Amino acid sequence: MKEYRYKLNMLEPGTKMIKLIVGLIILSVIFYFTKLIVLCYLVSILAGITGFILWVLIMIEQHQDRVLNEQAIEERRRNGED
Repeated sequence: MKEYRYKLNMLEPGTKMIKLIVGLIILSVIFYFTKLIVLCYLVSILAGITGFILWVLIMIEQHQDRVLNEQAIEERRRNGED
């Protein structure tokens, strides 16, 4: 099994990124209704990129959690704590 030197924890950064995404979406809607369509598209793309980065980081954290959980299960089995 692979041991991780650093464990990714996305709880706090994830909530900040979600707040940023919501703010960007609100800003995009405001730009849309004020007929600033180019700014609307740019801000929407930025929100999408931020959301994609958040998704990738959450997938990495989920993989690390799965591996660490498997390591803990194997350790318990070796110690007879089944």
